[in-house]
Amino acid sequence: MTRKEKLKKCGWTIHAALDDRAFVVETSQGDRQVLYFYTDCRGGIPMVEGYFTSSFGNKALDVLYDKPDEFLKEFYFHCVNSIPDWYTKEYNFYK
Repeated sequence: MTRKEKLKKCGWTIHAALDDRAFVVETSQGDRQVLYFYTDCRGGIPMVEGYFTSSFGNKALDVLYDKPDEFLKEFYFHCVNSIPDWYTKEYNFYK
């Protein structure tokens, strides 16, 4: 099962996806987040980190809401000065 399928199964609405590793999603309460999946280099553990919309400036938010695919293409640019709002091991995330 792909991450996209797992996210949908958990009730997330997906607005954009990039290579099954970055997603613009919406919770059932209508809150948007950016999810980024990666492998921790120290232990090879699959991880996920999340960014709330409050992590981004106004220009980035405009792109996030109006053109979420474009936002993900420029994900590293938008997150260069941000730290994740949360992170966890990927297998914990779907529980």
